[in-house]
Amino acid sequence: MPVIRELLEGIRVAAPNLKVLHTDNGDPAMMIAHPDDAMAAMHDLARLASSGNSLSFGLESADPKVTEANNLNIDADGCLEAIRMVNEVGRERGASGMPTLLPGLNFVVGLDGETKKTFELNLAFLKHLLEEDLWIRRINIRQVRPVRREFEPTGLYREFRRFKEAVRTAIDHEMLQRVVPEGAVLRDVFLELQDGHVTYGRQIGTYPILVGLPYRTGMNRFVDVRVVSHGQRSLTAVEYPLDVNRAPLAAISALPGIGAKRAARIVRARPFDSLPAFVASLDDPAAGDRVAPFLGLAM
Repeated sequence: MPVIRELLEGIRVAAPNLKVLHTDNGDPAMMIAHPDDAMAAMHDLARLASSGNSLSFGLESADPKVTEANNLNIDADGCLEAIRMVNEVGRERGASGMPTLLPGLNFVVGLDGETKKTFELNLAFLKHLLEEDLWIRRINIRQVRPVRREFEPTGLYREFRRFKEAVRTAIDHEMLQRVVPEGAVLRDVFLELQDGHVTYGRQIGTYPILVGLPYRTGMNRFVDVRVVSHGQRSLTAVEYPLDVNRAPLAAISALPGIGAKRAARIVRARPFDSLPAFVASLDDPAAGDRVAPFLGLAM
């Protein structure tokens, strides 16, 4: 759309050194009503905004009875089509290491007409996204009234808790692995908190993913990181490229395929002047090949 393009181009002219330019939400009903305009606008967002951007959709419920009872803006089929549209445009990774533009998804619990079937339909909708390999940046489950007081007499509170737990364990984890796979490099993660032996940081932007470095390091600074593993809604990573000659034992232990015993062997054998020297210190060359992309060693 020309208006959106003019706005974004104007922002870029006014702030040429701007590193983060993100949106917040989108209207899936308008997108499927005006698909050509929506696709043009998303291409402009992908080109002129910064990567890691998100368009959150208020599906609220995948249950058609709840949609009708509450006069909701979009039904499950329409929202699915809007999610497909965003995925078509925005999955390519940008300068931040994140996909350029992905949808988010909001559910609301406690709406009129809700039954046990509602939670089954909501979960089935999310499972279908995985089956179709459609990426979602963030799934948000909100409540419109005090859930415990309203749900316990009918048993729906238990269904709500089961639904939320299923989303966190069966959906979020798998989705995060697809959106930010092992080995993905995230740029400019700001380290802002230490808790025990873990240093936490996030990229600046809309709904940034929490990143945990499994060791203590300097805070209040920006670093590049490489992903080593996934939690339900967070990442474990190490600074990238990792200086294996100076890195703490905990950082080396966190590398894929290394673990505590191999990490101890690496620490005893360092310093290394080349990648082949590092690989030679391991008992398995395949482990060296897997971890090599994380390191700052010359060939």
